[in-house]
Amino acid sequence: MNNKITLRKNVLCLSIAAALCGAVPVQVFAADQVLADDEEITDSQKKASDSKDGEGIGTLIVTARRLGENLQKVPVSVTVVTNEQINEAGMDSIVAIESQAPNTTLFSSRGTSSTLSAYIRGVGQNDPLWGFEPGVGLYIDDVYVARPQGAVLDMLDVERIEILRGPQGTLYGKNTIGGAIKYITREPGLEPEFKASLGLGSFGQQDIKVAGSTSFADGAFTIGAAVGSFTRDGFGEVRGTSEFAGDDVSDKDVLSSRINLTWRPTDNLNIRLAADDTSDDSNTRGGGRLATSNVTGLAPLSDVHDTRQNLDPSGNEVNSSGQSLTVTWDINERWQLKSITGARDGDTFSNIDFDQLDSNDLDVIASYDDDQTTQEFQFSYDNGDNLTFIGGLYYYTGDASGTFDVVLGGLVGGLGFTLTTAGSVETDSKSIYGQATYTINDKWSATFGGRYTDDDKTAVVKVDAFLGVPGALIPFQSRSDFTNSASFSNFSPRLGVEYQANDNVMYYGSFSQGFKSGGFNMRANKAADPGADLPFQEETVDNYEYGFKARMLDDRIQLNGAIFYQDYQDKQVTTNTNVDLDGDGVNDTFVGRIINAGEVEATGVELEFIAQVTESFRIDANLGYIDSEFNEFDGFNLDGSPVDPGTVNIINTPDLTYNVGFKYDINMSNGSAIVFLGNVAFRDDVSIFEVDSPLDQESYTVYNASATYYAPDGNWRFTLAGRNLGDEEYRTAGYNFPDLGLEGSVVGFYGNPRTVTLTAEYSF
Repeated sequence: MNNKITLRKNVLCLSIAAALCGAVPVQVFAADQVLADDEEITDSQKKASDSKDGEGIGTLIVTARRLGENLQKVPVSVTVVTNEQINEAGMDSIVAIESQAPNTTLFSSRGTSSTLSAYIRGVGQNDPLWGFEPGVGLYIDDVYVARPQGAVLDMLDVERIEILRGPQGTLYGKNTIGGAIKYITREPGLEPEFKASLGLGSFGQQDIKVAGSTSFADGAFTIGAAVGSFTRDGFGEVRGTSEFAGDDVSDKDVLSSRINLTWRPTDNLNIRLAADDTSDDSNTRGGGRLATSNVTGLAPLSDVHDTRQNLDPSGNEVNSSGQSLTVTWDINERWQLKSITGARDGDTFSNIDFDQLDSNDLDVIASYDDDQTTQEFQFSYDNGDNLTFIGGLYYYTGDASGTFDVVLGGLVGGLGFTLTTAGSVETDSKSIYGQATYTINDKWSATFGGRYTDDDKTAVVKVDAFLGVPGALIPFQSRSDFTNSASFSNFSPRLGVEYQANDNVMYYGSFSQGFKSGGFNMRANKAADPGADLPFQEETVDNYEYGFKARMLDDRIQLNGAIFYQDYQDKQVTTNTNVDLDGDGVNDTFVGRIINAGEVEATGVELEFIAQVTESFRIDANLGYIDSEFNEFDGFNLDGSPVDPGTVNIINTPDLTYNVGFKYDINMSNGSAIVFLGNVAFRDDVSIFEVDSPLDQESYTVYNASATYYAPDGNWRFTLAGRNLGDEEYRTAGYNFPDLGLEGSVVGFYGNPRTVTLTAEYSF
């Protein structure tokens, strides 16, 4: 399947969006429902508040530009999912918010349930191996999470999630060329709070969450804590004659905790210490074979979540933890200084049966270990009239390492073959950034800024081949054993112009750039390719965007939209490339390398719509369309001919996505209330690999619905939520190695089947 759309369709979508932009009836907009430009936003208001005034849509405060601002005043494509939405819809993890934002793809990576793959506007990273950087940055309370392992975060004590689309290089730094996801936890208030919930559902689901907070010393100290246990039986099980037959796969066994302590020694000084810890003992994720066994002739199982694997499904463990210290000092009415210190570490051990059969034909045993420390000093300035500024210094140091064995048990006369890959990447990154907005008059303003980043990386790579099982004493071939270093630097600018037509209509145009750092191929084979230790360089995205944010009909309707064009340069791709192996100056053969092979051009449209039809009935919808294709591709086919860029797919990026939902409130005379939610989420065809494969997913639609009852006393909430009610089978990832081993590996990993959960929550 080729991820290409005709120019006619592209022009049509752009024309529709342009017509919508031009059709906004400016004269009917009310001006009394939004924050005035000069209204002060306190720390407590920086959380997402969705309070209504009459029948209008409430004001939403976000920190997309690192300061608390009204969503409708922020010239950035950003979607916010609030705690209320998460609870009432029964969203269980960060991947469940995928349909809430246009042109966004979030899923668990291949054979794991806890490693996050994220794509926004066609930009992301499909390989979670150490040494590769993500294309979408994840932040927990403004602390960058560098590795995807353990990043499928459960919804515990979360205040809101912000999804920023497009490059965020100026304010958020490297590895946000697709966008950024901000997971923002609840900040304790001065009054005592307590919340406990129990969720029971399909597949033996039992979710228990307890959270509370209080203050003491006349409010000088606040402390909050939360703990959650998330368990569920498997969506599938091991079938056949394996010694593990009957064991669950794709189950859930997660224990998470979070604590934060805030000290306010003076009115202008705030010190917040936070820590989180997650232990995931879930079993292996089951994958469905798409091909009949070459040896036994066994056909694929009827249930795509079942497996015939020979590895112990309980041999998985993921641990991650983090700590942060945030100090905020209001120096005076104009200046604020913030220090954000963060540390995170994690370790992963996993068994992945690539062939999903009861034989050791193609098995992988892997372990990962990572740690990071970050320090950011942030300065903000507001003269109260026409100039705001935010800037700072940022430092990151981290070490990502691991090892994995690829075991081909059926080769070499039954003796077997093992390829062991081990290594690490140490990174030191420093940057300086600044962004200012200058108000020219009551209509026009301009934003300009930039960030300079310098990365230093040292990679250690060791790849050995053995005859026999893992642990053999002497390899018969050392494919790589090297240490190399490289530096990467980048300046990411942002320029923008904003036009405030009136209090409820804003238009903006912007240019922004982001970059993803370069690195080394951790699977390098220097025995076959002497140049395999050379680094691949950084990749960049230039984004040109025109957008609008509008409200109309006395704040009953909100329509936000954007048209964007992206120039994605020096894209990092694993491909065959032509090289000179004998040193005679002539490229005489080709080898597999990670190179800056591609240039991608993308044009897209995004619309987000809210209509408060009545005081009780609300409609929410979003639409994303993207036309992206390779203009250049520096690679070679196996016969030595150049790759035609038109045959290379843009992966994990459906051309069209849309989501339509409703919310209906019924207020009872006794003070109780019932809230009904429902939504339909559509995703177009998706390519899982750069080349066409049997794993490519055709378009599909998912239906969700829920009902929430709020008791009259305000303390009890009961939610019955159904997800994927149509029980749609859809692939999100897979392995495509049809010629590897005797059996080959063409295996798909699927989204969750239909689930129903009843949650009871008590709070005061």
